[in-house]
Amino acid sequence: MKVPLSWLQQHVDVSDMTLDELVDVMSLNGLEVEEVHAPGAGTSGIVTKQVVSWEPHPDADKLRVVQVTDGSTQTELVCGARNFDVGDVVAHAEVGATIPGEDGPFELSARKLRGVLSNGMLCSSRELQLGEDSDGIMLLAADTPLGVDLQTLLPVGEPVIEVAVLSDRGDQQSVHGIARELGAILDRPVALPEIAAFPAPSDGGVPVTIDAADGCSWFTTRVVEGVTHQPSPWWMRQRLAQCGVRSIDLVVDVTNYVMLELGQPLHAFDLDRITGPSLRVRWAADGETMTTLDDKQRTLTAGDLVIEDAEQVVSLAGVMGGQTSEVEPSTARVLLEGAVWDPQTIRDTASRLNLPSEASLRFARRVDPAAADRAVQRAAELLAKLSGAQLGATSVAGAPAAGTGPVSLG
Repeated sequence: MKVPLSWLQQHVDVSDMTLDELVDVMSLNGLEVEEVHAPGAGTSGIVTKQVVSWEPHPDADKLRVVQVTDGSTQTELVCGARNFDVGDVVAHAEVGATIPGEDGPFELSARKLRGVLSNGMLCSSRELQLGEDSDGIMLLAADTPLGVDLQTLLPVGEPVIEVAVLSDRGDQQSVHGIARELGAILDRPVALPEIAAFPAPSDGGVPVTIDAADGCSWFTTRVVEGVTHQPSPWWMRQRLAQCGVRSIDLVVDVTNYVMLELGQPLHAFDLDRITGPSLRVRWAADGETMTTLDDKQRTLTAGDLVIEDAEQVVSLAGVMGGQTSEVEPSTARVLLEGAVWDPQTIRDTASRLNLPSEASLRFARRVDPAAADRAVQRAAELLAKLSGAQLGATSVAGAPAAGTGPVSLG
């Protein structure tokens, strides 16, 4: 589990400790630190600028001559990317800036490209080790202040602590789980992000039936409407990249972000592609097939758990969603799902199909049995905040322990 230091700090205060002290305390108390990474370490001189104009390079079809400004001073450079236009806010590595490289940071100088002097470069997320996307340059939010060092907006180069999580410690497969363990070691309070209480099931929610109670003890959904598909904000994309998760789009990124934060894997369905709409959890039939999100047809056995709508299987429970209900750029209504699955069942299915996933890794090691409601609510609130979506109806199915609901691990 990779834990960015600034994210950990939001859950438990370790600001009075040096990094070496923190690593020693963790390693000596059951949180074995494998390595400390610092993606983007050595980066400097990356300044937010706005594109004023661009024109084709006079001697190179694939290059552009670009004018950028920090709000007062204009600079000319040459760029090969084409995913930007006038008015976009970009990350400009100025002359003298340092960029992380495979062999260590290197300094930029002004140089001519096919006869035109380029004063620095516009950066992609991959060049700054903030993600894997190298197809174009970073496009920052339109309201990003101009002329500021990127490191004041994103903690580029911050430490990321990689913890070797034991097979019986599924509770440590999240930032909050690591923080909770540290809080116990250091006798310090641990904070959860502010999350509203999950609403009671309401009219308009998607009915859920559990026909495999020994495989699924709790199943929660919430409708989120008016979702607009867009790239995630850079702070979220950076957090995902630091933890080794690729950014896809806002909906998927939010579910992955919450999984890393709270330890509860979630799934997002396109509600308009769920027939009924209704969902049922059941054991698969021997020889039954479905196509998972990776576009591969899977042959199931009676030991696998599936989620089906009124017509067909829409998800391989706890392992991977199905292609027929996949969230697409046109999706406007999302159904968020959080569930508690039997660890052995998920482990067996993922192993038999050779289909490891971030979700199955956590379910196989056991998740907080009270996290499903909380995580679904957290994801719904983030989608509402970041995309202007509206929170809709809820539904719950399961067998609460002693009639009081699942017991939280905190």
